[in-house]
Amino acid sequence: MRPRPLALALSLSFAFAACDDGGGAGAGDTGPNTADGATFDTGFADDAGAGFDAATNTDLGAEADLGAEADRGTGADLGAEADLGIDGGAAGEVILAAEPKAYSGGTCPTFDAGDNTITAAGAERSFDLYLPDAPEGAPLLFMWHPLGSNAGQVAAFLGAAAAARSRGYVIVVPESQRTATEWGYVGNATPDLTLFDDLLTCLTTQYGLDRERVYTTGFSAGALWSTYLVIHRAEYLAAAVILSGGTNQFLRYDTPAYRIPVLLAWGGPNDQYGGVINFQDATYAFRDELRADDHTVVMCGHQGGHTPPRGVADWGYEFLELHSVRNGLSPIDVEGLGPEFPDICSVAE
Repeated sequence: MRPRPLALALSLSFAFAACDDGGGAGAGDTGPNTADGATFDTGFADDAGAGFDAATNTDLGAEADLGAEADRGTGADLGAEADLGIDGGAAGEVILAAEPKAYSGGTCPTFDAGDNTITAAGAERSFDLYLPDAPEGAPLLFMWHPLGSNAGQVAAFLGAAAAARSRGYVIVVPESQRTATEWGYVGNATPDLTLFDDLLTCLTTQYGLDRERVYTTGFSAGALWSTYLVIHRAEYLAAAVILSGGTNQFLRYDTPAYRIPVLLAWGGPNDQYGGVINFQDATYAFRDELRADDHTVVMCGHQGGHTPPRGVADWGYEFLELHSVRNGLSPIDVEGLGPEFPDICSVAE
């Protein structure tokens, strides 16, 4: 692989900080159904703004799903292409996920369902944790909230509590540090990368989670951060569902350490934010770069503008559940998309 530092064409003085186009919710705004200045609609109207009951580990609205099963490879060099493992290696070789990094805070704290804190890169960070009845050995899904939103909103919109209960996932939903861009895809990525690393390490340690089934998803700013993680933390990830993310002049592509299946969804030519980002262009760019590196990519384009596609909280999980490093190459490459996927989705050539 050819690692290189993220090259940024724009600094934190970039117009994100000033791109209030009259529709965006401010940091910490808990008003229902808004994110990045646009209606945040996943097709589960009853979940909109429902929030999270930490005492019962449930969303306060209708059940929904977006998470997954899958498996991933070690930090070893990928080597030649092979029959088993989307990351390469000799035929029949089982590729394992990279060992988690040491916790930056020393000794990992103990976490419970609901609101939690962890010290990462020297700062106290908050996150919501959704647990199944039997979390030991479960897969782990990271969810990242959009600009002007929060962990409770994105968890409700994407059905975190329902997914933990019905699909058996441990789901971690961090709060940002309320920077101009929410997450570190612009400027200094270290605090949020360390948060990802520390949560992966400590949750895996406490619950004996399956390191071969670690996933990321998010919308808008959260999708841009998931894009960054696909590029810079591929050795830990099994698959990703990215809802209005991608690469552009300030989030540069670099070849990930591993190939991972990625689902990219976007809202057509009107999927834009504040005249700053055209998410259709960013999605197309990321698609082309991933395909050039032989990643499996599924494209799901709708015409809803800057919103997640309707029903993604069902078929998003279906995408992730198809993939496992131990199961080898993506079945989508052989069988195509099944009937569980809507007509808006197709496999990128």
